[in-house]
Amino acid sequence: MKSVSSIKNSIFSVIDTLVMPLTMIIATPIFLIKLGVQDYGIWMFINSLVILMSIVNIGGVDTLIRYIPKYRKYQDLGSINVLFSTVFTSQLIFAVLLMLLSFTIISLLDFDSFDGEFRAESEFKAIFHFGTALFSLKLIEQIIFSYFKGYERLDIASFLSVCSKLTLIITQLITAIITKDLYWVILFSVINACVILLIEIVFIKRVTPGISLFTLFSYTKLKEVFSYAKWSWLISIVGVVASQVDKWLVVMLTNMSTLAYYSLALLVFSNIHGVIASSISWIFPKVGLLKSKKEVLWYYLFLQILLVLASLIISVILIESDIIFELWLTDNYKNTSVYLYSFFLLIPIYSLTIVPFFMLKGLGLIKYNFYSDLGMLMIRVSFAYVLYIYFDVVGIIIAIGISGYALGLFMVSILKIKYLTLLNMHVAKIYMVPILYIIIQLYINEYRFVLIPLLILYCVFLLSTVYRLKKLK
Repeated sequence: MKSVSSIKNSIFSVIDTLVMPLTMIIATPIFLIKLGVQDYGIWMFINSLVILMSIVNIGGVDTLIRYIPKYRKYQDLGSINVLFSTVFTSQLIFAVLLMLLSFTIISLLDFDSFDGEFRAESEFKAIFHFGTALFSLKLIEQIIFSYFKGYERLDIASFLSVCSKLTLIITQLITAIITKDLYWVILFSVINACVILLIEIVFIKRVTPGISLFTLFSYTKLKEVFSYAKWSWLISIVGVVASQVDKWLVVMLTNMSTLAYYSLALLVFSNIHGVIASSISWIFPKVGLLKSKKEVLWYYLFLQILLVLASLIISVILIESDIIFELWLTDNYKNTSVYLYSFFLLIPIYSLTIVPFFMLKGLGLIKYNFYSDLGMLMIRVSFAYVLYIYFDVVGIIIAIGISGYALGLFMVSILKIKYLTLLNMHVAKIYMVPILYIIIQLYINEYRFVLIPLLILYCVFLLSTVYRLKKLK
């Protein structure tokens, strides 16, 4: 019964995550045609700056997913309601702070320094403010989704999330087609987000009697969970900087058009990685309830090898499907192809970071997620500057790959030291696979149709070996 529930949760998570990449397949060419490459690049740059300000995110999402299962274990409905009210109110306050931070930052930035690539400064500032409002609304929305995820009702959370994403992208598409103006696209996105959030609030109050958005706020409860939430907050800060620093480097070292092409490739990579990660995101609330270290070990090994195997297959399919991307991006493909290929090679490397990330959070070792992410950020920035000199923008992508591999190694090392001492004999077998794959693709390319299937068969062998160890549970 538990395995059936895990499979269902995986399916709902994947469906939720697939919505954005599937809709973007349709939407991106339309945005490029209707808004133009320049405005699309500006949109990506504004998104990058707005996301930076999510440093005011207090870590409420992870806190709810972490603590609701614990309270459910003791049937403590009162504590769940107090926790939700406390987190929701706190997130709303921080969203207001985010808006104030937006007005402060926008007044300090000099947009004339970008060689006239931007539109009128007053219009750019308005777009920036709308982008901040949209992002703030989406942060609050995530609190509602997390409430249902804490109950392991990913069917409800995914349904709400899918509806939200679809209505947003449809609104943006219609506005882009009619107005051909980024200003109106962002403005109507904010209006859509307000309406959807109000509907979601009505829904959660209808299906969960006794829940309150504000009245059950408890400062005591806030202090109780702060030791966990603060690490989640720090992780979000480092994660935001790490996810955006490459875009800032591209803007500083090149131009807006290059950022647009780079962002297209990054968008594809990020969504694929998100889909892979979502397939096992259910392990986060579950892992803290597992009964033994051997059980945790089995889940880690099985899921990690499964993800590496899946990512290998996905990467190969994407690299061999260049004709599809050429049809999708038309004239923009030639400027994006090398970035797409480089990111596709990184998919197996980043599959190594997913399981240990969720494991550390689920086991309450979240502060080590922060240390890992901080180390990854330092490696990424250091290598990006140096490698750009020799490989241009591709050098930045190589730095992303190096930092991702280091992140996976660091997290699994912490997991081994703190919890799973039996990992020694398995880590090397798993971690050599992405490196061998990249070597084959880059240096032994003429034999890839023989060597890559052998590598995939090796992963299948590892998976079957670990599956037989299920009796350890």
